Amino acid sequence: MKKRILSFALVLLFCFSMIGTVDLTGEHSHVHADATGGSSTTLGVLDYTDKSITIHTVDATQGYYVTVTGPNNYNKSTRASLPGIEIGVSQTIFSEMQAGEEYTLSLYQEITGQDDKLISTIKQKTKTSAPAAPAAPTVAGYGSTNITLNTSADYEYSLDGGNTWQKGSAGMTTFYYENQALPANRVKIKAGTTYNIYARVAETTTSEPSANSPTLTITTVPVPTGIEFSNIDKNSFTIDTVAGVEYSIDGDTYQSSGTFTGITAGRAYTLYARYAAVPANNSAAGDVHKQTVILPVVSAATSVKDGNILLTFNFNAGTFTLSNIKYRIEVKYTFGVPQTVVLESTPGQEPSVFPNMPTSLEINTNIPSSTSGAKYSAVIKAIVCGTEHTIFTATDAALEGTHTHSYAPATCTEPAKCSCGATSGNPLGHDWEAATCQSPKKCKRCNATEGSVDTAAHVDSDKNGRCDRCNAVVCVHDWSPKNPSCTQDQTCTKCGATKVAPGHTFEAATCTDPKKCKVCGTKEGNALGHTPNSSNICTRCNKQLVAHNHNFHKVCPYCRKCLNALCAAYIGCDGTASGCNGSSTGKVAHTGAHALCSKCGNCLVADCEQYIGCTSAKCAKNPYGGTIEHNATHDILYGKCSKCGSCLLSECKNYRGCNGQRCLNQGGSSGHLSTHATCSVCGSCLVPTCPLYKGCTTTDCNNRPDPNACSHEWEVIKYEIVPCSEEAKEWGGGSGTFKCKKCLKEEVRAVPASGHTYGERERLANGTWIQKCTMCGKIQVCADQTCGHDFNKYFVLQRTASTDCTVGGVWTYICTHANCGFTVTKTVSAGAHKFDGGVITTPATDTTAGVKTYTCSVCGKTKTETIPAKNPCAAGHKYGDWVITKVATCTTAGSKTRTCSVCHNTDTEGIAATGHSFSEYVVVKNSTCKEAGYRVCSCIKCGTEKREDLPLSDHKMVLVSSKEATCVADGSTIYECSVCKTRKETVTPATGKHSFVDDGENAKKCVACGFRYEIVNDGNKKLLRLSDGNVSLTVTGSNADTYFYSVSEKSSGDYSWFDSWMKFLKEKGEVSSDAALIKAYTVEMTNSGEKVALDNSMSATILLPEENKKTSVKVYTIKGNAPVEITDFKRSGSKITVSGEGLSESTGEFFVISAKTAKKSNPAVAIVIGIVAVVAVAGVGGYFLYKKGFFSSAE
Repeated sequence: MKKRILSFALVLLFCFSMIGTVDLTGEHSHVHADATGGSSTTLGVLDYTDKSITIHTVDATQGYYVTVTGPNNYNKSTRASLPGIEIGVSQTIFSEMQAGEEYTLSLYQEITGQDDKLISTIKQKTKTSAPAAPAAPTVAGYGSTNITLNTSADYEYSLDGGNTWQKGSAGMTTFYYENQALPANRVKIKAGTTYNIYARVAETTTSEPSANSPTLTITTVPVPTGIEFSNIDKNSFTIDTVAGVEYSIDGDTYQSSGTFTGITAGRAYTLYARYAAVPANNSAAGDVHKQTVILPVVSAATSVKDGNILLTFNFNAGTFTLSNIKYRIEVKYTFGVPQTVVLESTPGQEPSVFPNMPTSLEINTNIPSSTSGAKYSAVIKAIVCGTEHTIFTATDAALEGTHTHSYAPATCTEPAKCSCGATSGNPLGHDWEAATCQSPKKCKRCNATEGSVDTAAHVDSDKNGRCDRCNAVVCVHDWSPKNPSCTQDQTCTKCGATKVAPGHTFEAATCTDPKKCKVCGTKEGNALGHTPNSSNICTRCNKQLVAHNHNFHKVCPYCRKCLNALCAAYIGCDGTASGCNGSSTGKVAHTGAHALCSKCGNCLVADCEQYIGCTSAKCAKNPYGGTIEHNATHDILYGKCSKCGSCLLSECKNYRGCNGQRCLNQGGSSGHLSTHATCSVCGSCLVPTCPLYKGCTTTDCNNRPDPNACSHEWEVIKYEIVPCSEEAKEWGGGSGTFKCKKCLKEEVRAVPASGHTYGERERLANGTWIQKCTMCGKIQVCADQTCGHDFNKYFVLQRTASTDCTVGGVWTYICTHANCGFTVTKTVSAGAHKFDGGVITTPATDTTAGVKTYTCSVCGKTKTETIPAKNPCAAGHKYGDWVITKVATCTTAGSKTRTCSVCHNTDTEGIAATGHSFSEYVVVKNSTCKEAGYRVCSCIKCGTEKREDLPLSDHKMVLVSSKEATCVADGSTIYECSVCKTRKETVTPATGKHSFVDDGENAKKCVACGFRYEIVNDGNKKLLRLSDGNVSLTVTGSNADTYFYSVSEKSSGDYSWFDSWMKFLKEKGEVSSDAALIKAYTVEMTNSGEKVALDNSMSATILLPEENKKTSVKVYTIKGNAPVEITDFKRSGSKITVSGEGLSESTGEFFVISAKTAKKSNPAVAIVIGIVAVVAVAGVGGYFLYKKGFFSSAE
């Protein structure tokens, strides 16, 4: 027994040596280690935060352990269960670390008989603390199913209140609805839904994510629901409008009004409704609600039935309900004498016609069919949209007994047809509406469709990058410029969409600074200036100001106010024209120091009030003028311009550049036309009323270039030495005076010697043919005495009745040169005419053909061409039979065409695709739980196959392992699929109940966790040793095996009142002046985690230190918040026993104090030796810390 107690004491001693580093508070801030997977023999970091590092759990059964060291003496190892370490099955977490610090992780292995072996070392830095939360995000735009935010690539954003996050892009990010499945961190945007949006700085490899920003709340644009009609007419309808909603009947042009006119009854229209864009809120137009509307149509027909005339009304209500249909028909006919019959609907029996359900109303007039000349007038009314409307009227319409055709309106595919089967005219043909991105082209009249959707026919009216109809992405905007200024709009380089600049965000101006943009720093306006009081203290900024000093302070050149920002006279000027607060003109006053224009006398200083644009080189008022003043003698001596009246003396200030032949200051204002003639030299207009007129004429340019800068075009005026003369030959060349066609400059230029250059032949009066030299005028008589007979230039065909290009023959040509009259004949082969473009000689009308006449430019023969009548089939085409031009297949539409025999107009109509006729499905591959199978079927007409995937089959689960739960370990059942190896595990929580078996004399041991305890055979007493022998508890009664007990040693420092209390005892003389605390303990008893009051069923025995063995002591406890002495304690040498009765109704604390002078002892050190117990039930004990964790206080 002594050996067993000694062993137990040694175990306790080892446990308590570790207590100083064990955190018994139960408070953990890190994530618990993963309870799945297995241990490792390598060192690897799985995760890290600003306070922890997570690694693979190493295999302790093979002797592996990990140590971590770091700043502030951080040193932890997996060999000991320490605070800040959480060891799971597959993961181990080291916590209590500092942010942004580097830690060293080392993997060791224990080897029997050798030093521990270092396997590997790695270094890992914890993340820095989270940055500050950013400002609330801002919206760039949103619609029904998209939200675009102004985003940063360093931030992430949440649209569901912080549950999921998505990374932002630089500039902007669009969140939108997608039809396919989204990743877990994406939110589908839905119409009319409110989103609470947050931003945060994203987590990086070195930093934690920031806290969430303030909330941005966005409610997406809703989609209108059903449209209600308030009124309809024969060709219009009105709907009940909703505020903010706009409407359209073509999908492109929208209006806020609910009234649509110009509607054709019986035709199907698509009515579109959407919430309009609100630019001020950055909201785009919402998604579209569509609804079909067809106005009612009523037609009448007559027929004969049972010998009487029958009047039939055909109703097509379209998309409306016609309720309480009332009619009044007045029939007039003659039977011997004029007769009138009134037919009316029966009250209370008025019929109704429902949407899209054609209905006929037959009325027997009871008038014999042999009656002729009968006429009827009718009014039919019905309630539509809650209001009574007249839906049909007829006045004096024929009501013949002998059958008169009454044709139902023609349709797209059928002509007008009478009830007797007769037809009139032709089918109307389809009125196609272009295909869209959602539907193929569709007939506006009969709703027939043809072809397929046009994937390129997207409409993005608000340029938000998505189709208005199908919400498909049309453009991923590429904004330019990439980094715009506050006032710079952005344009998409792909689609031309624009994003309006947000504008500056100005901070308010101060006394000394103008307002300034918070974003770009741009300044605008002026500083406010000071508002000093009598003490020269500014009432706006509270600064002490100085009085103005004229000698030292600079002043604004515009308003002459002080520029010193601390002067009482400072009003905010910065000394520039734009920054002056005191000048209304922004100009400096004119002074004598300013230079003046030598021509007009105005100032040359640009900021001066008298500046008009003159410079030292050019006068703005008179760029041509001189420097002398104008007087009346100038007009007499030099004259003035006849057009503008300016002086012609170039030295005069009134000179404007004109001379006697040209005016530079005249032009009209009627507008220049392409038909206006222009000057061949300067290109200005020659029409005086044109604003481009510069005084030029067809013979003279008024704006010739400067001769010194002209690119000359020379022409000879006269020769000084004719190049073809003998003199020229002697001197080696001639010379002549040349004149430039552009600037009119003249100069003498050398000309190389040459021979005579003879011109055209001339005929003298005596009939002699001569030629003159164009340079010297020398005449020579032509050797052949003819005109030269240039056939291509002068000969003309002598046309006769037989002259015909298509016949040819011998044709006669006569020379027309100078009335030469010489004739030649030529044999011409037959060929084709060379007709001109033709002239319309008889214009065509709608019903009669015209004539166009063409003339051959060679022989003069003419031909005519009939111009077809403009509309020969105005009364209707005469089409032949349909001819199939394209056979329809299963998937492609066919077509058929017919041709008008009069105008050859063709009418083409589509033939719908026949559609596949699929056979029954045949399973090709059966599904397993791992791979889906499929089945196929094929079209019996074209052979097209259709495949359909089959769902995965159920797993074939087989039991792999089963483990029952114990007091400390969870149980589990694992099944595995024999096909795909998928596992399913069911975990049973730990029971918390020990399974005890006998383990030697008076001892029991749990077979699950190994917990063991002994019972002293002393009646029903149980002895628990909770320390190294200095204290023990004895518990009696039936509760000995169901309650948990703990004893914790304390020090005086654990009680704030202890020192004052000791002083009180010493002053009363109950203890000596040097009395001190020897031992202090707290005893606790708990049941199922709840604290139980102490009673006399237990006692505590304390072993005093050796030096206090003979010290006189007193024992106190705490009752009612005050110390109470325990007088019935027992003492045997160093042992002091306090009964439970003495501790009853106390806090469980008791103190042993030296009552008189004792040996000086070391200060008591508080050691926590009591462990909070866990839940216990009768017959089942809890457990205390023991070796790897715990030892029991009870069975």
